[in-house]
Amino acid sequence: MGEQVPKCFGFLGTPLSYLYRLATCAWRCDGGAHIIQEIVTRCVNSAFAALRKAHLLLVVTTWIGPLHRMASDRMGGALVQL
Repeated sequence: MGEQVPKCFGFLGTPLSYLYRLATCAWRCDGGAHIIQEIVTRCVNSAFAALRKAHLLLVVTTWIGPLHRMASDRMGGALVQL
């Protein structure tokens, strides 16, 4: 996946971790209705889901090239060039 993508995931992971801790009252709980915490939790969960899908997409696209070349070689170059 190159060198920049893992750095990007690491860069996003730390702030999301802090936001998650804030949303779950990990440091301290002020009580009350937790409205801000619920909003932050939904945002963090959406961001984690987007990161998982982005990672899956990167993994799939990493495998498409070699699979296409292997299939093309077995079929004598009959597949369309990417």
